Amino acid sequence: MLGWQRTDERIREDVCGYLSAHPGIDTSKMQVSVADGEVTLEGSVDDRFEKRMAEDLAEAIPGVRDVHNRLRVDAPPHA
Repeated sequence: MLGWQRTDERIREDVCGYLSAHPGIDTSKMQVSVADGEVTLEGSVDDRFEKRMAEDLAEAIPGVRDVHNRLRVDAPPHA
């Protein structure tokens, strides 16, 4: 359909579902918001690989126009 667009709420549900279902991503310190089809990821992750993986998964969701990855990588604990 011409001009059809998925709702931000539906996009957010899908992004959250995909992220939480992925065994390599810890979503416990992550927040997801969507405005006009643009996803914003905020919070922290354990490493850069997890940060990139979360962005790639969000970007693959139908209806997502852009992803703003504001995730921070937690510093490893000092021994």
